[in-house]
Amino acid sequence: AASDVYKRQKEAELQSLKSQLNPHFIFNCLNNIRALAIDDGEKTRQMITHLSEILKFMFQFNQQKLVNLEQEVNYVRNYLILESIQLDDRLISSINIEDGLDMWQIPPMSIQLLVENAIKHGIMQLENGGEISINVFGNNQQLYIDVINDGILLNDNKNGIGLENLQKRLSMLISEQSTLTLKQTNNKVKAQLMLIKP
Repeated sequence: AASDVYKRQKEAELQSLKSQLNPHFIFNCLNNIRALAIDDGEKTRQMITHLSEILKFMFQFNQQKLVNLEQEVNYVRNYLILESIQLDDRLISSINIEDGLDMWQIPPMSIQLLVENAIKHGIMQLENGGEISINVFGNNQQLYIDVINDGILLNDNKNGIGLENLQKRLSMLISEQSTLTLKQTNNKVKAQLMLIKP
């Protein structure tokens, strides 16, 4: 049936979008660990521990379309610890989640992608590093995820393949009304995911 063909096409497109995220992330982590291993064995061991937690998440949930918000946040915590070690503690981070959002499921690695983008284009460009804050709030119909970082929003940052893929995944898995926006406020950049249930 035509509907089955359409469904298979959507499944293939979704899997293609997801597969473009994982190899890039793993490659960066391994390079960071290799560079650190020369100078600091203890930090290297810490990084391997957090990377193992990240890989466990990726392997366990790679085939799933959606994951619990809590699972994604735990994944991001491990990622932020890894990056803080790699940046010699020049990265300060905080995560604030409003109560009552346990029912929400989101595309896996969606928050992580925004955090990775904030570090690459924001924190790593600042000599003294900076701060990232993740704020999650909403209700049972709308979910807002803000990733705010020190730095300057450049036009090149707005149109990356990863961000474009995330917007497509939001539209396919949550609703077409769900959006990803980036904006500059003073010396901070805010990326906001707005998820709206159909």
